[in-house]
Amino acid sequence: ENCSNNESTINATATGESGNVYAGGVCGYNYNATIENCSNNESTINATATGESGVVNAGGVCGSNDCNATIENCSNNESTINATGESGNVYAGGVCGSNFVSEITDCSNKGTVTATSETGITHAGGVCGYNVDGGTITDCSNKGTITATSESDDAYAGGVCGYIEFGTITNCYSTGTATATSKSINVYAGGVCGYSSGTITNCYSTDTATATSESGNADAGGLCGYIESGTITNCYSTDTATATS
Repeated sequence: ENCSNNESTINATATGESGNVYAGGVCGYNYNATIENCSNNESTINATATGESGVVNAGGVCGSNDCNATIENCSNNESTINATGESGNVYAGGVCGSNFVSEITDCSNKGTVTATSETGITHAGGVCGYNVDGGTITDCSNKGTITATSESDDAYAGGVCGYIEFGTITNCYSTGTATATSKSINVYAGGVCGYSSGTITNCYSTDTATATSESGNADAGGLCGYIESGTITNCYSTDTATATS
């Protein structure tokens, strides 16, 4: 509570075959706990897994928010988040990389978020890369640059969240950019969310969303690149969305 990380460089690397990485400006892994009134300022976070199945979680505040954990009134300011994997999944966000059954409230990102993998799936979001299993993102914003790139698997990029799976985004907005790129598989980019099977309510985007795949499908949208069995309610976009395949 009431803490800050200022002008620092954090390097977290896993070299084992299945070693996972959790890196954040305040903490690496927030499990059933609360992070409140904290900030990450003018810092760089580099999270890398070199193993064949190592998973990467990186965020301005924490790498992963899990098991009824809470992040409230926190910010990532003028900081850079770099999450890189070899073949495992990569999750990167301005506030946290992944949000499992947990809450993110009143948080903001004004930094740069990049998720990259050679053969794994990448998820990048202005607030959170991956919001899943009832996770909630409420009253949050993004003004940063978001990029997800995979050489040979799916890539998801969103102004607020890269991928929502049975989670919610409420009262949020993005005025940054979201870009998803893959050479051979599918890509999804959206002003609020890249891909959603959850609920998006009372959100807006003036983002620029771009999805590019050399040989797979590309989906881009002002609010969401692709929605599957989810809902979008009372939202609007003045986004520029471009999909190229």
